[in-house]
Amino acid sequence: GMSAGTLAPERYVERLDRAAALVREGGLRALLVSVGPDLRYLAGSGAAPSERLTLLVVRPDGHATLVVPRLEVTPARLAPGVASGREQAVEAWLAITPTAPPGVRHRRRDVPLIGRDTELALAEATMAMMTDTHRAVVLHVVGDNGVGKSRLVDEVVARMTGHRDIAVLEGACVPYGESNVWFPIATALANHLDLDTTAPLADVRAVADERAALLLPTAPATDRSRLVDVFVHVLGYPSPIDRLDAATARSVVHDAVTTVLELRSARGPVVLCIDDLHWADQDLIDLLHHLLESLARHDIALVTTTRPGAEVEWPPSSERAHVVSIALQPLTRSGTEQLARSEEHTSELQSHHDLVCRLLLEKK
Repeated sequence: GMSAGTLAPERYVERLDRAAALVREGGLRALLVSVGPDLRYLAGSGAAPSERLTLLVVRPDGHATLVVPRLEVTPARLAPGVASGREQAVEAWLAITPTAPPGVRHRRRDVPLIGRDTELALAEATMAMMTDTHRAVVLHVVGDNGVGKSRLVDEVVARMTGHRDIAVLEGACVPYGESNVWFPIATALANHLDLDTTAPLADVRAVADERAALLLPTAPATDRSRLVDVFVHVLGYPSPIDRLDAATARSVVHDAVTTVLELRSARGPVVLCIDDLHWADQDLIDLLHHLLESLARHDIALVTTTRPGAEVEWPPSSERAHVVSIALQPLTRSGTEQLARSEEHTSELQSHHDLVCRLLLEKK
């Protein structure tokens, strides 16, 4: 089910018409533009009041459609009649039904990393500092949506996997659909410890108890039980942690996650990747600060990404660990042309090289 309304970025009519003309010229069915500077360029911030807008679709006939999550825009804000000054309003649809769980993404890892040699070298040097000095590092990548933050991080992690006994834990913050503030770290730990987040509580506790016994083989049963409590708590299940006051509960979670990463780092480097930190709850940011300070003398890398202007206290200023922040800029003209040529071999764009370049570079 969908519900629709209209929005009017009248200042952007010429840009939308120009984009539609390029789509017609290339014989394409539509141009899809996700959140980022390209969408603001074509539709304006008034038509996209939320950073979490999903998609702008421009058809060859000039018809433009905004697809917006229901949680972000109400029908009242999309009411007809705001399209003054424009003959054809931009139609807006509300996306109601999710097609995948929160945080699940389909990444194009088969596309080569292009035009990022300098950034990649800096990122690899940062990771080398961790293994060479045996001190924690923060590698933070900031850039607009779609600029290639996740692709750069994927490449860095892929090159690290050649290191003996490396452990990579990955999680992502999500803008909606998940109320658990620990969701990103829960995802990372669940994958690392092979915990089924959809299983009944009793089954999860049983598996978590086995993992705790492996992690803390000589620890008292009470310590292992508390670790299990934390596992199920961060996964969003009821646990004795719920009965603690907020400050004590946070402290228990901090200590447990620190213990897991510290024990794992004794066998080899640990890379914890948290994507889209601009959507993080403060409790998660506090946890990352705690990990950095507590594990500063371990082979630990905290790899994070955010969009510009994020209202989170990250990356940190630390005198105990190495902190490197990379501001990822859009590709240069030559890099854009290289990317378009690489896409020719992996998609249906083989006959549209010139059009792809013009669409990517069109900013007049």
